[in-house]
Amino acid sequence: MTKHKNAQQKRRKRDRKGRNSQQVAIPRFSLLPLTFRVRLRKRIYDTGTNVSSPVFTGYGALEPLAQNPNYMTEFFTMYKRARIHATNVTVRLHNTGSEPIELVVAYLPINFTTGTPTMAEIVEKTGSARNTASVSGGMDKIIVRNSASIPRLLGGKQYLADYDFDATQAASSTPISADEPGTVIAYSAFNSSSMISYRIEILLEYDFEFYDQDQT
Repeated sequence: MTKHKNAQQKRRKRDRKGRNSQQVAIPRFSLLPLTFRVRLRKRIYDTGTNVSSPVFTGYGALEPLAQNPNYMTEFFTMYKRARIHATNVTVRLHNTGSEPIELVVAYLPINFTTGTPTMAEIVEKTGSARNTASVSGGMDKIIVRNSASIPRLLGGKQYLADYDFDATQAASSTPISADEPGTVIAYSAFNSSSMISYRIEILLEYDFEFYDQDQT
C-alpha cells in the first residue's frame, strides 16, 4: 500500500513538472515614458600643423549647437522638445610639434571666443581644468576633463526651461542667448608667437531629458 502511494505521488510530481515546463513566461511591455533621460555623445577630431596659437573653440553646454550627438535626431522623432541637465567634456591632445602646448577647458559665455580672449583669462576662470603636453616622448599626450551641472551654471533649476529646445534649434549653430554659458577649449604654446602642431580628440557628453511626446 505504501509503495503504491509513493508511486502515485511521484507521478503527480512528474505531471506538475511537465505542465510547468510547458508554460511560457509572457514578457511585460510598457508604453513609451512621458520623459526620457539619456546621455548622448559626440566625438570631434582635428589636426593642426604649424598653427598660430592660441587656438580657441566653443561648444554648446545648454544646447548642442549643431553638433548633433549620436541618436539625438532619432529621439526627436519620438519627442518634440528637450533640455540638457549636465555636460561632460574629455579632450585628448597629442603634441606633434616642437613647442609645449597648454590645454585648458572652461565654462564661459559662448560668445567669449568671438572677441580677443587670452589664455590667462581662461586659465583664471573658476572651475577651469588644464594640463601641458611637452615635446618629450611619453609626455606629449595629455587628457583634460571637465564637467558642469547646467542648473549650477545658470544659478538655479528655475532657469532650465529658458533653454529648452526643439529639433530645429538643436540643429542650429545660433544659440538661444548670445552670452549663454558654453564650453570653451583653448590650446596654445607658452610663447603666443610660436607655431604649434597637434592631433586632438574632443568628446562631448550631454545629459538629455526629452519630453512632449509626438503623438502623430
